[in-house]
Amino acid sequence: MRFTPTEQTGILTASAAAILTFGLPNPDWIVWQLIRTTAGISSALVVAQQCSPRQDDEADEMQTWWDIKAQQHDAEKLQLISHYEAELMHWQQQTQQEREQFQQTLNTRQQQLDDREVQLEIATQQFQQEKLNIYQYLDDQHQQQEQAQQEAQAALESRKTQLEQDLETMRSSIQEQFINEWNILRAKTDSEIEQYQHLIHDLESQKQRLIEALHSLQQPDRFDGISPDELIGDRIIDYLYQYGIIVRNPTIKPLSAHKRELSFNVQAIAPGYDPNDEFSHDLLSAYKRLNDIKTGLKAIVPNCRTIPTTDLRNSQITVTIDISGIDRDAPKNPIKAVAPDYLLNVVSASNHFRLSGPTDSGKSTLADNLIGALSQTLGGFRVVLLDPKYPFSEWTTFNPNYKGFRDCLNGIAEIGDRVDARLEEAKRLVEQGKSIPDYEPELIAVDELEVLYDEALVLDDYTASGKSPSQKKLIQSLRKGLKVGRGLTKAKGNGIKVMYVTQSPLCSRIGLNRDDFDQSSNIWLGENIPRALSEELPGKISTGDRDDCLQQYHLRVDAGERYIGLFKLPSKRPFIAPLPLPGVYSLSHPAPPKPDINLPNSPEIDLEKLWELDSDDYPDDEAA
Repeated sequence: MRFTPTEQTGILTASAAAILTFGLPNPDWIVWQLIRTTAGISSALVVAQQCSPRQDDEADEMQTWWDIKAQQHDAEKLQLISHYEAELMHWQQQTQQEREQFQQTLNTRQQQLDDREVQLEIATQQFQQEKLNIYQYLDDQHQQQEQAQQEAQAALESRKTQLEQDLETMRSSIQEQFINEWNILRAKTDSEIEQYQHLIHDLESQKQRLIEALHSLQQPDRFDGISPDELIGDRIIDYLYQYGIIVRNPTIKPLSAHKRELSFNVQAIAPGYDPNDEFSHDLLSAYKRLNDIKTGLKAIVPNCRTIPTTDLRNSQITVTIDISGIDRDAPKNPIKAVAPDYLLNVVSASNHFRLSGPTDSGKSTLADNLIGALSQTLGGFRVVLLDPKYPFSEWTTFNPNYKGFRDCLNGIAEIGDRVDARLEEAKRLVEQGKSIPDYEPELIAVDELEVLYDEALVLDDYTASGKSPSQKKLIQSLRKGLKVGRGLTKAKGNGIKVMYVTQSPLCSRIGLNRDDFDQSSNIWLGENIPRALSEELPGKISTGDRDDCLQQYHLRVDAGERYIGLFKLPSKRPFIAPLPLPGVYSLSHPAPPKPDINLPNSPEIDLEKLWELDSDDYPDDEAA
């Protein structure tokens, strides 16, 4: 049996329709059936094409076989369709059951969700209610606290008012009681003060009488006459008194035409009445002191050619004096004149100043004049003045910057600090490539320096040996001012100048050495002049200069001059001169008149002309 192409297409269409109709319960089976059907159809087509017209019979047989096969195929197909319809029905029933179970489960879950939502809504409402309750509670607590705070504040204000009233009442009562007691105490104190004033007046009177008696006892005996020998004897007696030898019962007699013998006893001062060991305690100690000062003793005798000899015999000290060099025909008053404006020349040639003189010798007045003279020579400069005894001083040119002992000690410490600060600033500027500024000249003047040196020891409450820490710091600052200060400016020598004023002529009294003042102008006043010539200047001036200055000093003392100074400038010869009057060189006072002598105006002035002596006029003595 031969199928036309149309029939073949129908068979394929029928197979596809069956698949679409009954579904695909088993895809593998469907694929197998399609392959089987397609293979059968393809085989039949191939066989049919290979048959020739002569084989019609065989074709009829083939058609018959094909029909049989088609019937068998239809039967199998119907069987398969029935089988798969049954399976499809079973699958549909099973799917329907599972769908119903899923729907039931979904409904159950939805119900649970609805229940949970209801519970959540209830919980939310409860939470909102609790939140409202908490807010209400907090508001109530806040109101209660505010009310309690207001009540506490009101109670505190009431208590404060009550305490203030009580305190005012107590203050008034205590003040009234204090005033009453103070009036009673004041009346009692005034009465006691008046009694003590009377007692102090009586004690002062007794003290004055004792001082006068003691002073009278400590004063040496002098000659009553005015003969040349007696005047020489008085000069020797005064010189010995400066070294603590109190002469009693002096006698002077000629041994020859050129020698005089001075004999005397001494007034012994017991050590208990002489804590500073100023006076000799017996004849032997006086003799030892006399031997120590024989060289100075020679200097006070005009033109004495040999050192006096001493002897101890018959409980007396005997001094033999050579007077062969005295010119009896010489003028009675060979006092050398000095230029009226010599102080201007002194300050022009000075780096620093050291003033030494006892009480009432004119130290403060000279220091004031030196500052004024320095102002006239330098022009503008800064002055720092330290005065521990302010206001009992005589400054007319400037007022002290530091007053009192403690304040002045701080001022001395600032000398070293000022030097260090200027050095550090200059170093920093140079390292930065900048120029050093032209600093303004400064003068730092310290009055009563040795008293400040002692005060530094008291300040530390120092009982060990040696110098106290404050004294060491004071010495360090003093040395810095002397050694470094003057060079701290472009104009060399006009940096920081210092002026140290003391009572003692000894450098050791302020913790310094003589060499510390080599570049300073040293000025000794009054009774410190002989001591300076014999103790401070040996080795720094010639013997001739020393003798000449000592003679000029005694001549001026004998002439009644009270304020006398010994001036020794660096690299210059010493000279004696009267001190200027107070305020002569103050800024408000005109400069003193120029002298008639022709003096150079350079700061390096030849000071030898100040007392009208040329270099050739000085004796060529060896240095002491």
